[in-house]
Amino acid sequence: MKFFTIASGLLALAPFSLATGIIKRATLTQVSNFGSNPSGVRMYIYVPDNLTQNPAILTAVHYCSGTANAFYTGSPYARLADQHGFIVIYPESPHNGGCWDVSSPASLSHNGGGDSNAIANMVTYTISQYNADRDRVFLTGMSSGAMMTNVLAATYPDLFTAASAYAGVPAGCFYTGTVAGWNNTCSNGQSIATQDAWAQTALNMYPGYTGSRPKMMIYHGSADTVIYPPNFNETLKQWAGVFGYTYDQPQQTVPSNPSSEYTKYVYGPNLVGIYGTGVTHNIPINGIADMEWHLSYVVLLMPDTVWTAEGDKFGHLTTMATQAGITIEGPEKPYTVVNNIARPVPGPKQALVKCLAVGLNPVDPMQQHTGLLINEWPAIIGSDCAGVVIEAGAGCTRLEVGDHVYGCAPLGQNKFTPFQETFLVEEDVFLKKSENFSVEEATTLGAGLLTAGLCVLAGMDLKLSENGTRAAENDEWIVVLGGSGTVGQFAVQIAHACGYKVLASCSPSKSDIVLRNGGTATFNNRGTVDEQLAEIKKATGGNFARIFDSTAYGYEIMIKALETVSTANTKYLTSVDDWSEFKTPAGIKEYRAELGHLCRLDEPIGAQVTKDIVYWIPTFEKHLATGTLKPLEYQLVDGSGWEKVIQGIQELEGGKAVKKIVVRTGAE
Repeated sequence: MKFFTIASGLLALAPFSLATGIIKRATLTQVSNFGSNPSGVRMYIYVPDNLTQNPAILTAVHYCSGTANAFYTGSPYARLADQHGFIVIYPESPHNGGCWDVSSPASLSHNGGGDSNAIANMVTYTISQYNADRDRVFLTGMSSGAMMTNVLAATYPDLFTAASAYAGVPAGCFYTGTVAGWNNTCSNGQSIATQDAWAQTALNMYPGYTGSRPKMMIYHGSADTVIYPPNFNETLKQWAGVFGYTYDQPQQTVPSNPSSEYTKYVYGPNLVGIYGTGVTHNIPINGIADMEWHLSYVVLLMPDTVWTAEGDKFGHLTTMATQAGITIEGPEKPYTVVNNIARPVPGPKQALVKCLAVGLNPVDPMQQHTGLLINEWPAIIGSDCAGVVIEAGAGCTRLEVGDHVYGCAPLGQNKFTPFQETFLVEEDVFLKKSENFSVEEATTLGAGLLTAGLCVLAGMDLKLSENGTRAAENDEWIVVLGGSGTVGQFAVQIAHACGYKVLASCSPSKSDIVLRNGGTATFNNRGTVDEQLAEIKKATGGNFARIFDSTAYGYEIMIKALETVSTANTKYLTSVDDWSEFKTPAGIKEYRAELGHLCRLDEPIGAQVTKDIVYWIPTFEKHLATGTLKPLEYQLVDGSGWEKVIQGIQELEGGKAVKKIVVRTGAE
């Protein structure tokens, strides 16, 4: 029901849990005893510090495979609650896969004991606990959550005032008679019925009810291949029938609303449809438009302010913020400069950063060609970047508005990738820029520094000093293969800062690059394996235990050097190659860097990589501030902007990168 990956919440605070007592403010908090809960749905609640008297309530229902915490961090509702003083309830599905029961008789009937019943009980509990305004109880959901939104509007129409559903199906469409049923006919858009039939399906979920019903706003995209587009029409049929409208005769059709790719169909005060041309299942959440819809005929959340539906006058709020950037529609699809990317909203421990410059890496075009590590399409890519913080989320303590930051973005997660005007960062995995180097220089650091750190510090069991000074030199060597490349240069710097002599391979013409980065000696990487082994032995005398390959093709040399040249008892082999099959002898400790899994906390390797980098960030900052670690030389693309980023990628792929390619994307 939802294959929309929200990569937010990766380093967010763990939800605070309370069975009874006062709910902690401005923190996602679990509530255990909210009433009858036969299906085991979990309740989480967000109560802002500035809670208004008789507050409004919004229930935000997550997508399939999601969690309460993921929807809390990946949607704008908690931030809007902070601004306007309302409460947000985040239910969490108890079922395998995280989908909602929108298919069983229990959930498709009023007080039937299913998931819908449990969510309704959360709402009545919250109304009672906070003396909330019963006329301002709202509902929204994404994908599976949108299906539940339609079900709740049908089963508990007396409880909700307004609802918005993103990429759902009509209430009852997914019926299978089982709790965990998947209805292919419905999801594929093949459940077609008349307006009256769909309306009766909804009305039958609460027989005999004749009171008011929540007004409905229905979103869908024409390129949705998960919940197919005909479900937009069928859902509009259902609610048009309930409210007495004629489905094929909207009162108003408004193109380019709320943005250029959408068309709004207004049936009357109780029903609006919004259809996105070319929009996939991953519809950007339009939190502000949701607030306008929920509140346009009632008192605003802020005291003494009234929302109206006259023209475009909606108090101090505007339509969904969008921004420019680069997207790709799929593997091997062209880079496209667009201006309709939804601006992300920072969650707890996150900051919103304005992109000032990007550094280009081979992984950027590789993702465009292969789709590797991309979670959603259209995709926004990018890795190395630098910018300035323009907004800090709740709980941000390391980063503040105005801080200049840089680092490597988690790959494939649209809200966090930098080929767009603003992007999110988890504050613990980005570095604060010191005054001794420029924004452009900062973009040369990210992926190279972090990858080298993984291989030299984690893989070789070494540690940088915490005060930013170089350790006393010892006689032991570290061997680096590819010492003049981006990762290799940082490996040389880190090994040197740890007090080791460094021998690095490179082409003879680039020996000076290695030496400028702290290398002690170099050898020719173009020699045969035997020639390179002889040079390693001549330079080190066998006094090395650690060897790192930054080229991904030096495995044979590493093994032979450790087995035939090294005199150490404990030996370490580290590499950026995380895809080839290695057969490393048992006596050698092997480590392979997997930076692409940064912030993927649902994976063991991702959790460990993230933990290591979070630990090193303050130390890296100190060494960069003192100069024991330093940025790389770079070549700057003439001009600035997203077209220039595409030009830079073309130069990278065309073999024109003598140094790291850097592109300015915007002014401060």
